[in-house]
Amino acid sequence: MRKLTILLLSLSLGASFIRSQNDQRLDDDSGCYEKGRGQKVTLVLIVNSAGFISEAYANSSTTKAECFKAAYLGAHMPVPPFSPFPVQMQMN
Repeated sequence: MRKLTILLLSLSLGASFIRSQNDQRLDDDSGCYEKGRGQKVTLVLIVNSAGFISEAYANSSTTKAECFKAAYLGAHMPVPPFSPFPVQMQMN
């Protein structure tokens, strides 16, 4: 039951996170997709106890990766159930 609860909590928070970042248009308005067309970037964003992205990491140091990190750093997301709360995103 505990694993199911954690999974449902993660899915619920994940859906809230996606809605929030879509509403803020963080990726679309950043212009990052235009940099390094075809490059895939994996981000790990750390959400703090207040719901702000306090740290951002990428799997590379390309211009596109650095752009996405800057776009998300400091953004406000739903308050997580614990912190630090890591969120992984794949950007194409």
